[in-house]
Amino acid sequence: MYLLYLSFVKLYAGFIGIASLFHGKAKQWVKGRKNWEKKLKQHKKNLNKVYWFHCASLGEFDQAVPIMEKLKEKDPSIDIVVSFFSPSGYEIKKSYGLASYTCYLPIDSPSNAKKFLEILQPQKAFFIKYEVWPFYFKALEKQNIPLYLVSATFRSNQIYFKWYGKWFLKLLHIPKGIFVQNDASKEVLNKHGVSSTVTGDTRYDKVKQNADRKKANEIVQNFKKNDHVLILGSSWDPEETLIAKAFDESYKLIIAPHDVSKGNISRLNTLFPSAINYTNISIDDTLDSKILIVDCIGVLSNIYQYGDTAFIGGGFKNALHNILEPATFGLPVFFGPDREKFPESGDMIKNGSAFEIKNAEDTKALISQLFSDQKLLEELKNKNLSFIQERLGATDAVLEYITR
Repeated sequence: MYLLYLSFVKLYAGFIGIASLFHGKAKQWVKGRKNWEKKLKQHKKNLNKVYWFHCASLGEFDQAVPIMEKLKEKDPSIDIVVSFFSPSGYEIKKSYGLASYTCYLPIDSPSNAKKFLEILQPQKAFFIKYEVWPFYFKALEKQNIPLYLVSATFRSNQIYFKWYGKWFLKLLHIPKGIFVQNDASKEVLNKHGVSSTVTGDTRYDKVKQNADRKKANEIVQNFKKNDHVLILGSSWDPEETLIAKAFDESYKLIIAPHDVSKGNISRLNTLFPSAINYTNISIDDTLDSKILIVDCIGVLSNIYQYGDTAFIGGGFKNALHNILEPATFGLPVFFGPDREKFPESGDMIKNGSAFEIKNAEDTKALISQLFSDQKLLEELKNKNLSFIQERLGATDAVLEYITR
């Protein structure tokens, strides 16, 4: 299994290398890892007490932020180092102020893991949610560096629990602490002899923090006026196509796509020809359009405060984006059916404040129902506010354990 996994990693890296010749994101992935050893040595000179956080992308980063902030608050001498696997996380958060250094994680191999840790010399390591990298885990174990797996979720159909996945299951005995989001994850681990602690999902703390720190956005205020607003958040093509079929001018629509590249924004302008682009608007503009396209990053989580409901992207690709951000403002949310990896979606559906949709007809009917019944909207808003409030505290639960 060792050789098979290593061969797969090298094959994957080779494939990305070829893709980088014609794909921008792949190019960033490759370019960001060039000379990683030299760059890490250079920055290590200014680092002392290192706590290392590894995140796949933005979603996992949001789960790490509350822990990083509270650790830094307790001990300002800590140097936080953040590594990402994906350009989607690194490119957006490479200037994160609390981190002393942010980088791409070098490809998982015995030599890379050994070199990375020998240079960085972290006192503690935190891997978020699904991030289980065999050679880094083994290197951390060998160098006696405490490792914690935070806000993790596990399902019985994952490779760890298959007859051919024993090598991967052994990796789950390496962390000093595994903090899982729910009882279902703990039960799966217990069946296979792995101990864990149910602490919940630290993203609840993060989204509540975002809501408490919200700022006025005059452009969006001017756009909304007194109308109902549907926010299409972190959307992909499937959601955008559904909304193009379902939309009518009885309400207003804000589209904040996952991909804000020029090519994708141009595609959206063609799909929604009457739309105006966020970056083309000044505060004093009179906004008569019913559709606003947010063609930049970094504003969506704050814009949710102006919505009445939200359609969140990724639910047709099993890559559901953050549904907690709109929920923390009380917005009822809906999304596509491919959501197995995201337990919060099922929890929110059971709460009665989220909905699974499959086609344009479902979408149109749901929007019509919500916007024709203000009392229902208020009931759902209160349900989501309570849903978030009841799940706060995961960060403190994790900190209590790791700072013993």
